[in-house]
Amino acid sequence: MNDCGRIRELLPELVRGELSVRAAIIAKTHADSCAECRDELRLVRMLSDNLAPLPAGLEDRVIMAVRNVRPMPSRRWSPAHLAMAATVAAAVIGGSIMYRVVGFNTPAVDLTNETATLNDQSAVGWAATEDPMLHGASFIQERTVEELEMILAEIDG
Repeated sequence: MNDCGRIRELLPELVRGELSVRAAIIAKTHADSCAECRDELRLVRMLSDNLAPLPAGLEDRVIMAVRNVRPMPSRRWSPAHLAMAATVAAAVIGGSIMYRVVGFNTPAVDLTNETATLNDQSAVGWAATEDPMLHGASFIQERTVEELEMILAEIDG
């Protein structure tokens, strides 16, 4: 930072009378010889003269209030939160596996067939049929070895 930058940082303290005698002489001498710093000093004095006075004791009350503030407790994952997250993750993963396994082996719904009824299982898709996986039937026994290997590969991948 150049001399002007350092002097400009000191100007508010100079105006408030908070600088040491030596620092005040250096700042005033520089401001007298530098037009930009002299204008800055004039501006700081104008702002300081036009500040509204603080109510008595405000600074002390603010400092006490800041000291009395308790820090916010840190957010930690409780075992209950972790269990809930694991349950949701398992449901999502299991649901996506079920969707992939059951979804690829179901007939498409023909929405153009106006004569289709709810009893016509080919027209309404797998939702109207009994799903052997949901009812505990032997779904695996109906699959070929290649299909089972593909299912295992999807589960592992």
